[in-house]
This record gives sequence, C-alpha cells and structure tokens, in this order.
Amino acid sequence: MTTISRHYLYVGERRVHYRRAGDGPPLIVLHSCPGSSASMESVIGPLARQHTVIALDNPGFGESAGVGRALPGIGDYALALAETLDVLGLERVDLFGFRTGAKIALDFALQRPGRVRRLALEGFAHYTPDETVEMFASYTPDLTPQADGGHILRTWAMWRDVQLWWPWFDRRPETRIARPLAPPAVLHAQVVDFLRAGKNYWQGYHAAFRYPGPEALRRLTVPTLLFATSTDPLRLHLPRLGTLPAIVTSEVIPAGTNARLAAAERLATFFAESDLPPAPPAPPVLLSETVRRDYVSTSAGQLLVRRAGRAGPVIVLLHDLPGSGGMMEPLLAQLAADRRAIAIDLPGAGDSAPLNDLPTLDEVARVLSEAITGLGVETVNLYGVGLGALVAAALARRLAGGVRRLIVDRPRLDPIDAEREFPRLEPTTSGAHLIDLWCAWRDRHLWSPWYERTPTQAVPVAVPDAETLHAGFLEIVKGALTTPALARAIIDGAGPDLLDAVPGVRLAGDGPATAHEIRAALDGAPVH
Repeated sequence: MTTISRHYLYVGERRVHYRRAGDGPPLIVLHSCPGSSASMESVIGPLARQHTVIALDNPGFGESAGVGRALPGIGDYALALAETLDVLGLERVDLFGFRTGAKIALDFALQRPGRVRRLALEGFAHYTPDETVEMFASYTPDLTPQADGGHILRTWAMWRDVQLWWPWFDRRPETRIARPLAPPAVLHAQVVDFLRAGKNYWQGYHAAFRYPGPEALRRLTVPTLLFATSTDPLRLHLPRLGTLPAIVTSEVIPAGTNARLAAAERLATFFAESDLPPAPPAPPVLLSETVRRDYVSTSAGQLLVRRAGRAGPVIVLLHDLPGSGGMMEPLLAQLAADRRAIAIDLPGAGDSAPLNDLPTLDEVARVLSEAITGLGVETVNLYGVGLGALVAAALARRLAGGVRRLIVDRPRLDPIDAEREFPRLEPTTSGAHLIDLWCAWRDRHLWSPWYERTPTQAVPVAVPDAETLHAGFLEIVKGALTTPALARAIIDGAGPDLLDAVPGVRLAGDGPATAHEIRAALDGAPVH
C-alpha cells in the first residue's frame, strides 16, 4: 500500500498544505472545488508507482491559505502554483488537474509552457451563457456561519445532492446521476473537507465559471490529454470545446465500476517514460516569529504541530478536549516573543493521526514523546489545559529529566461521565450527527457540564458569535470520530495520584491562563 504523507510549506507567509507519495519524476495534482488534496488520494496511490506525486491543496481550500484577494481569478491560482513549485525546487513537472484544478493547470501551462512536460485535464467544464448565469446564481449558496448551525446542515445537504444530480440544484429525473450514494462515513469525511474552505468556498467556483476555457485550450503548446470518465456528467462538455490543437488528445474513458481507478490507469499511461529528474526531498518548514504548521512522524503516524519563535527555551502546549492545537494559536504567538513555543494536536484530535481503537494514556504519552524527539528537542517545558493537563503530566513522567517545568492549567480532576461528556459520533445519511455536534459545542459555552442543561449548571458568560463558534467547531469536527476514544483513554488512565507523581505548577483560574501567567509560572514567580 502506498504511503501518502502530509506536508506544509510557506511561500513568504502564505501557507501551503500538500500530500506527497512515491519517488521519481514530479507529477503535480490539483483537485476540484470545494475539497482538498484528500479527494485525490484514489489517484495518488496508482500514480506514485512511477512518480513523486505532489497533490496540493489549492489556495483557500483544505489547509492552504488563500491568495489574499477578494475575487481571485484562475490566473491568481496559477501564479500561486508557480510560486509553490519554486519553493519545492521544481523547475519542470508533469501536471494533472481535475475540474477546477484543470483550469488552474491549463492557465499555468499557457503562461509557463517551459515548466510543463505533459498536461492532463479531467472534467473540463464549459457552460453556455444561460448556464453560466444559472451557475453563478444557484451553484454556490451562502454558507456564512449561523448561530443555529443551519449552515452546517446546508453544507451537508448541498454535498449530498452533488452526488445525486448535476448540477446539484437542478433536481430533475434527467439530471439524476446513476451511481449509489456514498456511505455516511464517506460523506462525513467529504463534508469535513468541504468545511475547511469556509464561507469563501465560492471563490474557486466563480473563478472557474469566469475562465474562457475553449479560447485557452486553443493556445496550448504542451502535449495534453483532455478527458472525462464515462460516468462523469462533464463528459458531455467535451464536444462543446470545439476544434482543438493537434497537440491535444480528447477522449471519454470507460469507467467500469471504479471511475477514479480508470482515470488513474489512463493517467499513468499518459505520464509514463518521463525524462524529468527525480523530485528533491520535501523542503523543511523553517522556524519563524509567526505561527507555522508542520507534521512530525511517529509510530502512530503524523502529528500536526504548530510552532512559533526562533530561539530560547522550548515550551510544548497540549490542548483540552474536544479541540486541537489550533485553539491555542493566539497563546502560541504571544509566548513566542521570548521562546520557542510548540502546540501539538493530540493523537486522534485535529489533524493528527489517531492511535488504535482502544488507546491508553501511556500510549498517548509515548507517541508525544516520539514527536518531541522528532522535532529535535531535548529539554522542554510542558503546559497542558483541561484533559491536556493530564496528558502533560503523563508525558512529564515519561520524559522525566527532560522536563524543566510542568504547568497544569485547570486539570480535569473531578469525576467525568465520559459517555455523556464525549459521546461517540456515528455519521448519518441525513447529516443530523453534525447538528448534534454543533449544538453540543455551543452548549459547552452555556452549561458545565454541557449536558446538564439546568439553571444551576449555567455558565454566566456570553456565547461567542457564530464565526467564532464555527472556527472552534471546525477544529473539533476534524477529529470528531476519534476524539471520544482519546478522551476516554485520558480519563481512564489518569489515576488520582497522577499529578502528585510529578512536580509541577498548578493554575486554577476561572479561564484559560494568559501568556503572562505562564511566563510567571515558568520563572517560579507568584501567579496573580
């Protein structure tokens, strides 16, 4: 089985996330809207047998930052691709784009033909003027976060219908797609990928709708394969593209029972016998004063880390559950002024790989110790909040002399009803499980514990606005299927003597510790 690893790089301060697999000449893969490179994993594996496959998250999608424009065009995405290839050290590549990614790939090949050996474009859409007006009006509904979570259900319903009709908003018998609906767990993963793009997901679609495809295709000078599978509704758009240069091969590929595998096999043939030099290793993410993301490899898989600061002592921050290290980015940035600060997504939370189905606290601590070693850090300060404080204590016990100081912030020492506090999430065809998760996340700001919705358990604070709630929801939904098992492992493994077994500073404020309070605890000064 092909190993697909995840990486980050930075073009200046613009963050780029990508997946990489295989060895050999470079083959760049660009996905469609509104997902990410995760949607291309079914073709990454077969193509990686002969190539180094680098599947990028397009700007503004997945975990890549946008290009910084309110109304980006395909040319802006193509320029971002050129800048990314420069950082990757790739002068010339093979290039494959799917749907929106096809138009980005095409524009790149037109503007920089010397950088492309061969070009493959799948699912290239071209709409009539009337269809274009309709697509602009109906294809990308407003998904601005709403306090009641209605945008979550709308996202789920839209993506579900994308599987059933083309275009999804035209629900007539003649537009029905003849394929089975994906299982709930698959739909869940796809919708989570969709949610990463946020309310500006429409930008990529609108850039593609505006792009003059046929005119651009007629200017190609790079050997090109233009295709669709026989099950793709966009196969009907190929005849619309008119007369094409002799250098372009246009075809419909029989899909059989697996359209993505059929596409991968055709692509492997088209890109074979490449004379491009092997791709260089993935470039490292350099330390910076600003927060930067990276992955570190462990025996459990890759863990996501956020780092800030270039020099000074190291402090590792461990988050509470549900959540991820993303919720600690403001604190991370503040602490980085005079030290190196690192926040790690716990295994099975955020974007970190999970442990097995029945993890233990000792395993969590072991994998985190591997991550710290993998980051080249020998001595650390540890800070953990909530359940993360218990993990920090277990990690301090494992690292022993490698820990300068342990700081535990409001550790969860009270008896916890794990089944109610962290219920297992079972994806449903309707998407109702995501509304349940949204309501539970909102209720965590209203009651403590959140499932005891009584006046005596009410929390006297204002509920965050919808945008803030959504940002937190996105961090918890990434690991929603594996966080319950992780939380149970921490709760079950943290005995009553855990915090007594390792010396540390205990903080017990009404809210999260500030950077000032953490610095004071690190320096041994009184915390006020």
